Amino acid sequence: VLIPHGVAYRYGTALGDTFAKVFAGATLGSSGGPAADRPRGPGIDERVNVLLIGVDKLPWRTATLTDAMMVVSMDPVGKTVSMLSLPRDLVGVPLGNGDVYGPKLNSLMSYADRNEADFPEGGVVALQEAVAALLGIPIHYYARIDFYGFVDIVDAVGGVDVKVTDGFSDPLYTSFGHPKPGWSISAGNHHLGGIDALAYARARKGTGESDFTRAGRQQQI
Repeated sequence: VLIPHGVAYRYGTALGDTFAKVFAGATLGSSGGPAADRPRGPGIDERVNVLLIGVDKLPWRTATLTDAMMVVSMDPVGKTVSMLSLPRDLVGVPLGNGDVYGPKLNSLMSYADRNEADFPEGGVVALQEAVAALLGIPIHYYARIDFYGFVDIVDAVGGVDVKVTDGFSDPLYTSFGHPKPGWSISAGNHHLGGIDALAYARARKGTGESDFTRAGRQQQI
C-alpha cells in the first residue's frame, strides 16, 4: 500500500526541479506572475503550455477520474515540443489558492465540480491551477477528452502509426470496444485505429507494464 504512494511522492517532488532545468533559459520570456495567478496569453516568442486531460468516463461508471494528465510545452523559437506525464496517484498536491489537496490528483477535477462553493470556476480550472502550482509554470490552455472523443479523433485522421519497442499482453483489459478480456500487441511497426489506439494508451496490467510505461505510450500516441 505504501510503496506506490512513496514512489509517486518522490516522482512529484522531482517535477519542479526537472521543469526548472528543461524550461529555463533567457531566450523565452516568462508569462509573469505567480503560478497561482491566471496566466495571460503567451507572447509570440514565449512557450505555450497546455494541459492534456484524458477523462476515464463511461455511461455506466459513477466516478469521473482524470487518469491521463500530460503537460505539453511548445517552444515557438526552437520549434520543439516537450511532454511530461503526471502520475495519477500523486497526493498532497498544492492548489492554486495555496491550499493542499490530499487525495489522489486524478480525483481533483471531479471533487471540485461537486464542491462549487470552494471551486467556483469548476473542476478543470482547479486541476489546471493545481498543475501550474505543482510545476511552478503557467498553464495557458487545456484540452479535455474522453474515450469517445479519443477514438473519434484517431479514426478521423485515418489511424496512427506507432513503433512498439516491447510487445506486451494484458489479459485483463476489458474496456471500451473490447467486450472480451485480453488485448495484446507485438513489437514492431503498427497502424492502429481508434479502438486499438485507446487500448494501447490504456492497458497496464501486462507483465512489466505499469502506470509509468502506460504514460510513455500515451505520449507516443
